[in-house]
Amino acid sequence: MSLRPTTGYDGAARSVAANSGYQVESLVPELVLIGSNGGPTAYGIDRHRGGLAFVSIPFHPMQRGEVRVLGRSFAAFLASLGVGEGW
Repeated sequence: MSLRPTTGYDGAARSVAANSGYQVESLVPELVLIGSNGGPTAYGIDRHRGGLAFVSIPFHPMQRGEVRVLGRSFAAFLASLGVGEGW
């Protein structure tokens, strides 16, 4: 996934700032937030255990045990969201 052709809806800089502001790196290492549902749920890319997964996680409490894998590819992630699997 690349934001090079565009900066995305909110822009890459805002995504970086959000990850820092929510202290994601210290709370859930190897997770990068990429968006939210506009409510209590964040969506991200998790590199835990050397794999890659698109996940959902509540903003509070933001902890490893709350991570829910929604797909191992972007297409699978979107399909999960489409059927309401992401909180």
